[in-house]
Amino acid sequence: MWRHEFQPGRCISGLVLVTAGVLYTGDAAGEWEVAWFVAIPLVAAGFFFAAVAGLTAHLIRGARRDAHGDGGQHGDGDGGRHGVSGESRGAGDGRGGGAHLIG
Repeated sequence: MWRHEFQPGRCISGLVLVTAGVLYTGDAAGEWEVAWFVAIPLVAAGFFFAAVAGLTAHLIRGARRDAHGDGGQHGDGDGGRHGVSGESRGAGDGRGGGAHLIG
């Protein structure tokens, strides 16, 4: 079982930044010459393609969730605000209670 769903936008972003790092590392080591402005269009184009890939994946996942009747909700849909029994947690240390004013 996967620990998390694959996120292609983050993968592309990481690859682009690693590529820029390798290019400038090679330049610093004297292996090749890279102009100072190369990173700007490289990273901008990479982030653009990462955004397109992320948006596409999001739309595909949303369409699959709707087709399966999940409605896009993960878990019980409460965002982790409720415990197992459905009772609301209090403020503070997460064990309930919280600060109460008496009077």
